[in-house]
Amino acid sequence: MKELTEDMVWLAPQTVTLKDGTQVQVLVPQVYLVKRDVDIQPTGAVISAKEIDGDEWNSEK
Repeated sequence: MKELTEDMVWLAPQTVTLKDGTQVQVLVPQVYLVKRDVDIQPTGAVISAKEIDGDEWNSEK
């Protein structure tokens, strides 16, 4: 990843176990950011975490 020139989101396969015990293969987004040696601007944002948890849902049926 040292040669990465642009930020990117990579969809990586992962096995998930559903409530009924069924296992399914899903694509999980992984964010890769280019290392930048610049000062943070007041209009910018910082992403920093070892792990991020979240809830997702699909409203389509």
